[in-house]
Amino acid sequence: MAGPLLDRLERRVTFVVGKGGVGKSTTAAGLALALADAGRPTHLLSTDPAHSLADILDEPPAPEPRAARCADGLTVEELDADRAVAERMAGLSPALVELIDRGTYLDDDDAASLLDAALPGLDEIGAALRIAELADEGVRLVVDTAPTGHTLRLLDVPSTLRGWARVFRAMAAKADAVATALVGRPVPLQAEGEIERLLATMDRFDDIARNADFVVVTAPGAVVAAETDRLVGALRDRGLRVVATVAADRPGVIADLRLPVHPDPTGCRALREWWAEESTGAVRKAAAGGLTPPADAHGPARAQAQPPARAQ
Repeated sequence: MAGPLLDRLERRVTFVVGKGGVGKSTTAAGLALALADAGRPTHLLSTDPAHSLADILDEPPAPEPRAARCADGLTVEELDADRAVAERMAGLSPALVELIDRGTYLDDDDAASLLDAALPGLDEIGAALRIAELADEGVRLVVDTAPTGHTLRLLDVPSTLRGWARVFRAMAAKADAVATALVGRPVPLQAEGEIERLLATMDRFDDIARNADFVVVTAPGAVVAAETDRLVGALRDRGLRVVATVAADRPGVIADLRLPVHPDPTGCRALREWWAEESTGAVRKAAAGGLTPPADAHGPARAQAQPPARAQ
């Protein structure tokens, strides 16, 4: 049986999001394992610099994509964002330094320093690049994200880079004007093509997020509930599809689905036992309330989902 949570997943990419320490990685690992066991080959990707997926699965660290030892069809990867960015920037950085050098009054050294200081959120850029790459390969992807602030910055990477692209284009226009005045024609700059390729990848990432399922993991407590509400609101403000808010079935938790309580399941056997309870109905619609029911990105909350009442 698929279970209440798996039944809600309609898209090829699922982001598991939430505050730090609420059980995102455990939920993502259990979800990916259940998908693989159901015959849906799945790539489980951690974008959190504080990786814990390998520990939860009781597997060796996975800085490179690696088939899980305990499940056919499950690939595990703990993203090295610094390396992902370094590989992409190896070709892009020299081109941008040339652009800054020609489009400003800075010399090469100053241009390189400006570039190092200017590009924002390298971890998030690396994650966006890798997610886009995997989605283009057509894999079923479950993303174990970093805590809330990092996740929102990840989702905003495309718009941030578009702003920087406008600056770089202005530099390119200045360089063209200078070259035309000096030699009678513009001099092509490698960076212009590199920027366009990067922006195309960011457009692809934007499209992936708009067509993904978001599972929000929460936990008991007023602070967690407030941050969860803000996160759900921020996702919906971006037009993204929140399919469920889930939490361990404990008193005082506000969620729309309850997961069975398990003391830190470790290893595939424990995760399977935990998820078997979910698939046989131990996960129930919460009687607790506060969060609005799941809504599609293209419409209001589903009519059949009624806002639950606060737990007593």
